[in-house]
Amino acid sequence: MRAEIYESEIYQEHLAKQRGIVAYESLWLSGLTYRCDFLQKRYTWQEAKAYISELNKKTSHRWRFPTLRELERLLTPAPHQNLRGDRHHIIKRFVDFMPQESLFWSATEENSMGAWVVDFSQGYYCVRDKSTQQYLIVVSDSKIA
Repeated sequence: MRAEIYESEIYQEHLAKQRGIVAYESLWLSGLTYRCDFLQKRYTWQEAKAYISELNKKTSHRWRFPTLRELERLLTPAPHQNLRGDRHHIIKRFVDFMPQESLFWSATEENSMGAWVVDFSQGYYCVRDKSTQQYLIVVSDSKIA
């Protein structure tokens, strides 16, 4: 079942590129490229690691989890409104890519069971159990056009 969903996502991304629809947005900020996928999906900690591994096989860039500090760079004091009317404390470039509840994994672990997440809908961060499903923004140390 998981393989069928994965293949479907790849096919959707392929169709989006053919039609000229942006499948993700990238931003160069403070020496990192941030990538936010348009087709947001939730992952457990382990699923997110597997996704990043697959992404690294499909591209020539080395993607990874951002640290909590790196995700904090995307937070804004005042929220921005996206096209759906949702408000998020994230830089304008990514606001239209945000799901309604926008908790994103960081690489910063609290312990073996939990990791820090940033909640862009509320503008704060907290620890979540690694078995819960959260969203993912990936970063690369390379500048990607």
